[in-house]
Amino acid sequence: MMSERRPSAASRRFPKSSVLALALLLTSPTAKAIDPNDIPRNDLFPLPPSLRDNVEFWIRVYSQWHTDQLIVHDSNHPLVIYEVVDLRQLLGTDKVSERTRREYVVRLRNKYSDWLRRLGQRNPSEFSEEERRILDLWTPWGGWEALRTASENVRVQRGNRDFFLFGLRQSGRYIDRMKEIFRNHGLPEELTALPHVESCFNWAAYSHMGAAGIWQFTRHTGRLFLRITYEVDERFDPFRSTEAAAQLLRKNYDELGTWPLAITAYNHGLAGMKQAVESLGTRDFEVILNRYRSPSFKFASKNFYAEFLAALYVRSNYQQLFGEVEFEPPLQFLEFQLEDHVPAKIVAQIFEVGLEELRQLNPALRAPVWRGQRRIPRGYTLRLPVNLKADPDSLYAQVLQKRSNSPSPPPPSGDQYVVRSGETLSDIAKRLGASVQDLLNYNDLPDPDRIRPGQVLRVPGGSGSRAASQQPPASASPPPSASSRAAGATSFASAPPPESNPAPGGSLAELHWVPYDTTGVSRNVNPRRLTDRVEIPRDGWTRVQPEETLGHYAEWLKVTARELRQLNGFSPGKELRVGEQVRLTFRNVSPEEFHRQRLDYLRSIEEDFFATYRVTGVRVHRVARGENIWYICHSLYDVPYWLVWSYNPEVDLDRVHEGDELKIPIVEAIDASKPEPNDAP
Repeated sequence: MMSERRPSAASRRFPKSSVLALALLLTSPTAKAIDPNDIPRNDLFPLPPSLRDNVEFWIRVYSQWHTDQLIVHDSNHPLVIYEVVDLRQLLGTDKVSERTRREYVVRLRNKYSDWLRRLGQRNPSEFSEEERRILDLWTPWGGWEALRTASENVRVQRGNRDFFLFGLRQSGRYIDRMKEIFRNHGLPEELTALPHVESCFNWAAYSHMGAAGIWQFTRHTGRLFLRITYEVDERFDPFRSTEAAAQLLRKNYDELGTWPLAITAYNHGLAGMKQAVESLGTRDFEVILNRYRSPSFKFASKNFYAEFLAALYVRSNYQQLFGEVEFEPPLQFLEFQLEDHVPAKIVAQIFEVGLEELRQLNPALRAPVWRGQRRIPRGYTLRLPVNLKADPDSLYAQVLQKRSNSPSPPPPSGDQYVVRSGETLSDIAKRLGASVQDLLNYNDLPDPDRIRPGQVLRVPGGSGSRAASQQPPASASPPPSASSRAAGATSFASAPPPESNPAPGGSLAELHWVPYDTTGVSRNVNPRRLTDRVEIPRDGWTRVQPEETLGHYAEWLKVTARELRQLNGFSPGKELRVGEQVRLTFRNVSPEEFHRQRLDYLRSIEEDFFATYRVTGVRVHRVARGENIWYICHSLYDVPYWLVWSYNPEVDLDRVHEGDELKIPIVEAIDASKPEPNDAP
């Protein structure tokens, strides 16, 4: 029997009549269905008839629903919309955390899948009024027969109106130069609408899976066109990454021949789209969309071109959809190419530019440069304000002069530590609450074993004087390391559940009530640190870490990938498996240099991730039949493999079995006010 409290809360937040009215409103046709003539340059970007509903759906996502509205719909027929849940109204709050939003996405999907499965097993003559409404949605696609299989295609999409508007405003800073870049590459400037799909023009966007910047390049693809090192990551530079996007799109178009295919390849990959063309023997995009079957050609790839058309439509009609928009003014700057390595702090001092302003103008420079651990590299094209006090060449000469007087980057504080007899760098790191790699970076040490008694070390974070003068009490916990602080590993906290958690009933109107499950959430699980799991390969062998490839090893060792394949007896198409042992050759570099480059690479992945996200807890996942680690990471929880791996040191993740228990970190964005990249599965 239903309690008194539950209907009261439901009527207060989402009364049954309003749910039905809202559902009817949001599942009815829009005032004007999308037409091919509505698409700018439809000669280049055609709208296939079977894609019209998809484009209309995405137009509404971008212009009608805000980010705390969850649209429960069918993935094959997106305008079959079962319900739109407004979390702000439901929870009685103006701000919904990313974690809460994701919890509701998962549970809404599960609730509707279960409900539709039961509905498909019943006689339609027994349906209630709301259930018949759902059945009517399926009339154009086979009615009850289609409804019987609909439970497998339930998807939850959040709205994007507020973030699309954010992207419109931000685009004012970049769009004129972006269009010019595309024109210079002989490409239609309408392609500059793609960042609305990828990042909403947020240059700092970083996806859970490691795609970065306005154009959302992965490291693998970005390295084809861009400079990506521990000091510089040009994926975050709005203009350099636009050059790279133009090159990639040009390559896609030259090899595929049509823009629908080339744009889809931006998401699905050129090789994947070439395989689709070859397997069906056609370049007809509509045929490929409807007939091509591949485990990787799923909702995101199938809808990417539709999202582009929708973004192009919304951008072209923004006044009608949003009213007047105040665009950010275009960026103005000077460019100056550096002939040598220089510290960022000295550049800021001599050029009389605030360090933060310099950082905003040069987003490709990574955090170690701004922390003073690394210098701005030789050959980098530095961006400077237009109102400099003097000629850049004369100011740069002063930078070089000052740098020569202080050859090493200054420490972030004046604290120092004197090495004692018998101490290792690991001992010192634990004493100071730092990581071994931080001490290596701050002191330009090539090897953690090369320290001596009496040596003076600079201390990151300014903890040296305190740590040197006293030992912590035996009962006290050591200070958290830099990496654990970034990961939130020492301060897990589960988000509070909603005000009440009534169990959902059998009617559609009650299905928006989703219990907020906090079972299995831990506060005391610490991941293994990078420096604890990666050692210098002095014996010539190493174990593969997540995100590493044979190409990386070849680059760090200054040999060819072919030589490494031959050395290990690998076939040409073999991909490395995490944990696998690989034999290395140190013919051209030392083990210490290989180790340094490797740590730079792995640390950059962690630092970029934790600059955008934090871990707020750890849940336990019991592996179900048919699940593998990639499905668990990408489809169920949307967390990177390397992060799950760091929380499960005792598990061979590539060989998980039904019933295995995995610790899954709960991740949320640090700044929820900025749009996240489109990671929708």
